[in-house]
Amino acid sequence: MIRVTYMTIRKNQRAVTTACHSKHVCLLGMLVRKLVRAPPAVSYWLGVGQTRAFERGDDIIFLRHGTPRRSATLLERQLRYLRRVFTFVPLREFAASFGAPRVPGRRRRAAIVFDDGVRSNVRVAYPLLRALGIPATFFVCPGLIEERRWLWSHEARRRLQFAAPSLREELAREVGAPPEVEAFVHWMKQLDFRSRTRVEAMLKHATAAFVPSEPDREAFDLAGWDELRALDPAIVTVGSHTMTHPVLPSMSDGEIEAELSDSRRMIEAKLARPVEFFSYPNGDFDERTLAGVRRYYRAAVTCKAEETPADPHLMRDVHLPRGVLSLAWKLNHP
Repeated sequence: MIRVTYMTIRKNQRAVTTACHSKHVCLLGMLVRKLVRAPPAVSYWLGVGQTRAFERGDDIIFLRHGTPRRSATLLERQLRYLRRVFTFVPLREFAASFGAPRVPGRRRRAAIVFDDGVRSNVRVAYPLLRALGIPATFFVCPGLIEERRWLWSHEARRRLQFAAPSLREELAREVGAPPEVEAFVHWMKQLDFRSRTRVEAMLKHATAAFVPSEPDREAFDLAGWDELRALDPAIVTVGSHTMTHPVLPSMSDGEIEAELSDSRRMIEAKLARPVEFFSYPNGDFDERTLAGVRRYYRAAVTCKAEETPADPHLMRDVHLPRGVLSLAWKLNHP
């Protein structure tokens, strides 16, 4: 018995050593790549030159979610760089000619959208956009605004992080989910709507003592109607992100219809603005969702569209990478 235990310990030690070695090799590789890419990335950022891949590239829609105060300086640097190398246009103008070939000699155009309707986009991103004269679209969930609730995935993630590991593992066993936080949330996104809401209820019951901290609220609280009304319409277009940010393909036909139609109706009633644009939550859509979006919206964005569809209801948006040099490199080496 002692020999078996000893051999098991030695085996585990070798596995850990191998894993650590692999991790160190990966970290070293990442460092080398950063060192190699840094000089050309700096030149791209400074405007010294762009690659042919950049010059020949298509117009592009950039995507952000929340904008915590700690990232304000980073976002400003990215916006200033993008303004130097692109012509920013409102999403309306972008959609109007979407799919048409770029006229030779015309600069690449860009639009920028902010998903989820979190307050930090109003308090942090909006002043930067206004100061730089960059138009943007903010996609909001009016049902959640009315109920002063977070997106369900934000709340689930924080509750799972709050739960003790033993509690999280027990809950994972009970529902058949993986115990790691991100894997658990991803698993929830694959469930049908009713199953997901049942798991949400179980999670809330198991973590009844959870109280959001100030950093939590800064990250996940949604902007209110008064804050959205105060946005300059010449800078910010407000679009729909459904009523409650569900995974639309997991819902029934009637539920999809309500999420799409009620969202537009409520935003227009609250803000007295036309709502023409839509963003698919999590980028997910199916034939039923797409048909509904075509009925209610002029155009829509998703991070899961094909590379070059000529469909304004499936315009692809691309997440802004972290760091201005990473952004400059990726734009020049797509």
